[in-house]
Amino acid sequence: MAFGEMFKKRLGDAAMLVEKQFEKRAPPPEEPEEEAPEAEEEEGVEAAAAGADEEEAAEEEAADEEEGAGEEEESDEDADSDDEEDSDGSDDEEDSDEEKSEDEPPRKSKSGKDYVTDEGMEFNDDEDEQGQYVDMGNGKTGFKPDWADWDKGDLEAFWVKSFALDEAKGQGRAAYAAKLKELGLRNENHWYRVRETFTLHYQREPAWQQAMIDARMSGMKQMMSAAANAKGGLFDPVEGVTLEQYATVQARRAKLTGADEFPKLLAEYGMDEAKWAQVDKVFMGRMSDPSDPMATAAFATEYGKFFSAASSGQFAAGAKAGAGAMGLDSSHKNVKGAAEPVFFERYVEIMTAQECWATSGKDVNAMLKKVFNMDAMDWSNLGAYWSQKMMADINMAMKLPELQEKYRPRYQQAGQDDDLEV
Repeated sequence: MAFGEMFKKRLGDAAMLVEKQFEKRAPPPEEPEEEAPEAEEEEGVEAAAAGADEEEAAEEEAADEEEGAGEEEESDEDADSDDEEDSDGSDDEEDSDEEKSEDEPPRKSKSGKDYVTDEGMEFNDDEDEQGQYVDMGNGKTGFKPDWADWDKGDLEAFWVKSFALDEAKGQGRAAYAAKLKELGLRNENHWYRVRETFTLHYQREPAWQQAMIDARMSGMKQMMSAAANAKGGLFDPVEGVTLEQYATVQARRAKLTGADEFPKLLAEYGMDEAKWAQVDKVFMGRMSDPSDPMATAAFATEYGKFFSAASSGQFAAGAKAGAGAMGLDSSHKNVKGAAEPVFFERYVEIMTAQECWATSGKDVNAMLKKVFNMDAMDWSNLGAYWSQKMMADINMAMKLPELQEKYRPRYQQAGQDDDLEV
């Protein structure tokens, strides 16, 4: 695969990651008909059903006893009742008012705190085994919230802990139990309640999904760094040429126009074409090594950072800004120091046009130059900037499919006019 195409694919994969994360976002539950102190129980929650069935049975038994008592008194009171029916009916109204005034208060925990409105309450091990929903005493069911000792405003930290628990669970019961204890959780049921508490409070907010992406990307970089360190020598120079120098040569080479210009470029870095061939072979081998995918991804990440930092041509400032967010020791949230190279919608239009051209068998590079007056390096510069920005803003990922649908019909036209203006 040619270098330019390989780098474009890498940038495209970064953008695709954001789009896939968005597609996986669970749809929020339907809005409740009435506002309650906390989120109402969803239909079919087995934990709620178990508790509710027991309470309902008890209430029915009490109702049966009251009904039997009422039947015994009914025959003695029939005549009096007939006379009372001729009155103004005030007794019935008084009974109704009395029933309304005797509504049961919300259930309390063992500590005396309200299950639904007191979000700082604590639970014991016995309560961990009960359902997560309780009767609020007003005909509705409410969730028993529990934030553990976690910061309920730090959503990224929640996701970091969630992913850590998933990983520990895959390592076996002992590792899972140790991780639960480390994170201040009594047992798995306690974790489920905490997870549900965060989910019910934040799942409707874009910040919830954004925090998940931020935590996942941060975790991935940590895993890549660990794999690179374990492999050893991954970033070592080859014949005295560093990875940064190698990436810089590749970036500058992409803008050369004459055949005699490349030897001059190599000479600036103490290489001739023979030495370059050896250096290129080793570095490209590291970037495509299938033996350790995580270490290989770490190498490609650092290479992309150095390549973008050395960019030239159109939109180079955007590429350099994106480079600051690409490295293993940085974050996709750190795109700074440059204005938008083009509007986001324009970027999506160019992306969509290339997809359509490739699908229809057109020469993408030729069409890119003809329609947008850009070459592959210019497109890479745009991708270096916007791929990082999309991962840092879930709202962009949410807009991406809609914008693609807007422009796809235009560039899917068979026999597109040569004088297309954009």
